[in-house]
Amino acid sequence: MDFSLSTSVTPGLAQRRTVTAFVWLAGFFVIVVLLGFSRAIPLFVFAYLKGQGKESWTVSIALAALAWLVFSLLFVRLLHLPFAEGLL
Repeated sequence: MDFSLSTSVTPGLAQRRTVTAFVWLAGFFVIVVLLGFSRAIPLFVFAYLKGQGKESWTVSIALAALAWLVFSLLFVRLLHLPFAEGLL
């Protein structure tokens, strides 16, 4: 199977999308370091859905709450994994 690059997306658009993805990833890393995972996950989900996804307030808040609930129940309560609190 040959690997071929897409020709429907211009190189400038592809570069802009790549930079945007890395900025979101770096932002997530920064808020994890500053606030810790338990606060960073819902904040990041909300910010990403509002900023990048252009979702409504209701959807963004609901999915951020759901992300926090799943994280809390799965990793903290069920698996008992310790997570650092963050620097702030």
